[in-house]
Amino acid sequence: MACESSTLMHLPSEILLQVFQHVNHKDLINLSFVNSLFHSVTADDSLWKTQCDKCFLLQECPEESSWKELFVKYYGNYGDVLGVYPKIRTAWNKIMGYLKKYDKVITGSLLPPATEEQLREAENKLGCRFPDDMRCSLKIYNGQKQGAGPGLLGCIAISTHFRSEKLLDCKTIAENFSVKDDAPLPGCTPITYCCMTQRCQLMSFRDEFGIPNGQIFFPCADEDSKDDDLDAFICGNNYTEWLEELAEIMDKEIFYRIRGCHFRFLDVPDCVSVTRGMFTVKAGSCFMPDLSTVHPPSFFYVYRITMKMHDDAPVYESCQLLSRYWSMTDMDGNEEIVEGPGVVGENPVLIPGEEYSWESGTTFPTTYGNMKGYFTMTSLEKDTEFRIECPVFHMKCQPYETSAQRKERVEERKKNL
Repeated sequence: MACESSTLMHLPSEILLQVFQHVNHKDLINLSFVNSLFHSVTADDSLWKTQCDKCFLLQECPEESSWKELFVKYYGNYGDVLGVYPKIRTAWNKIMGYLKKYDKVITGSLLPPATEEQLREAENKLGCRFPDDMRCSLKIYNGQKQGAGPGLLGCIAISTHFRSEKLLDCKTIAENFSVKDDAPLPGCTPITYCCMTQRCQLMSFRDEFGIPNGQIFFPCADEDSKDDDLDAFICGNNYTEWLEELAEIMDKEIFYRIRGCHFRFLDVPDCVSVTRGMFTVKAGSCFMPDLSTVHPPSFFYVYRITMKMHDDAPVYESCQLLSRYWSMTDMDGNEEIVEGPGVVGENPVLIPGEEYSWESGTTFPTTYGNMKGYFTMTSLEKDTEFRIECPVFHMKCQPYETSAQRKERVEERKKNL
């Protein structure tokens, strides 16, 4: 049996302070009621500084507040979502780091945190509580101001289509929720919205309708169905996964920056080719679920090509684009050749330091495809022709589920009831 002098009760307060650094906030509170010594030690502000860091990722404390007071304040706001707070806050910290560096317009469009009253009112309309991760996010920023302007999820554009989705606030999310059988996707509601395309990403709140609870997806028409069924391109299996993916892309700064906005083309370092040591071509692509269908299989991609003549290239190497040549190969190995004059109706000229970019689109009948090719150029001074190579770039669609799979899940659920 351990002797009485070796118990916690007889340790000096300096040692107790070190021991208590390793317990969680609940244990600290319980320990404070054990005796007067423990009550005194657990009141030490250094312990609550540790808890503020562990639970809320806080590194600084206002001069007018103690660490314990700061912990109590944050616990009052986020105590009900404490289990997910570190992940959601980390994601938002990455997003805000990117926005503060590059995009003050979107920063200014973010709405203040949703109050507990606003959340409860929305949840009453939903008939259920927001998932903790989504509830936590809404407590940090309650969506974006709707209307014109860039959306947090980035832009994507071709000549006939422009999409820029904004986050919706908790009230709008709840108002668009329905469990009626005649609703296109009962149990689901939009969480983003693009005012240009009037398209949105939806989230499932009720898995009895065949879509797993928390799944985020783009609906698309099943054109082979006679019942106006909808298939779904899956954007995330839960809100945390969905938000973290966006945050990671922003944190790594691999979105394209075009005309002051971030576009959903990804800047892949190895998707670059250099010709003759002076011409660089870079390619990026983006899957477009809102322009794609599973039935029939037609997967649409937008790609962006940037050609640049190096700053130190000789002026006499200046040239003009005459024609393009593309080799497009789907997942089954079927190749299609596309060639023609110019690009997007133009014949750009390249001189030292100049670059030219354009967007276009293509479809594949399979979930994966790639493109490669070259551009035939003519020298402005030598009247000779040569090729500038374009690197291979890869296109893969998001995972999807069909309406048939959803119906099977509903029937299986009924059998197990």
